Amino acid sequence: MLKKQLLFMVMNFLKPLILFYLNICFNTYANSQVGFSMDTKTQPLKIVTDNLAEHTVLRKVAEDVKFPLDNNIKNLIKNMRQYVLDDENKDGSFTVGLAAPQVGYSYKIFLYQIPKALAMKYNIEPVELSSLINASYSPTKNSKEQLLWEGCLSVLDRMGEAKRYSEIEYTGYTEDGQKIQKIASGLLAQIIQHEIDHTYGILFKDKIPEDKKLHSIEEAIASRAENTK
Repeated sequence: MLKKQLLFMVMNFLKPLILFYLNICFNTYANSQVGFSMDTKTQPLKIVTDNLAEHTVLRKVAEDVKFPLDNNIKNLIKNMRQYVLDDENKDGSFTVGLAAPQVGYSYKIFLYQIPKALAMKYNIEPVELSSLINASYSPTKNSKEQLLWEGCLSVLDRMGEAKRYSEIEYTGYTEDGQKIQKIASGLLAQIIQHEIDHTYGILFKDKIPEDKKLHSIEEAIASRAENTK
């Protein structure tokens, strides 16, 4: 009888600790199914590449984002913005797009831009760094498929000629929940297709035709130079 009473007392003492531990385990597992820890306020962003163990987040169809945005999502977008800005300051190169799955968070969120210096190079209109949520795209009636050179932060040191539509209609939502429906062509259309594809588990290398291949950056530069002669 005494043994039973002692066992009962021990179980009552351990029960809240066990429940607390199980709750932590459940939350950790749930967040792992989305991406990294959802403590976006303090979690430093890290680019997920297709050679890392965490690369499975790059191959998932990302989750739709609910409105109004919660603080975790707001912080994620804020941190993504800062990452893009910091990345530009490192070596003077341009990051024209960044999707949430690329930093370990499986949500339909991406940033895009055409910086002024890049716009001047191609004689096109610049586009301010912007976010788009729950976006999708489709080719317009007059759109044509074309092969365009692309690279990606999540596919290290490789480039290739990906199939892209010359003109698209895209829809999505701003951070305050306002719906956007626009037409894009040229470089902007290419960027938006690339980033939206990320939110559906598609990488640019999936868009490369079978008779083409991935190239090293050096090979790609040489090939592009040869084709422009």
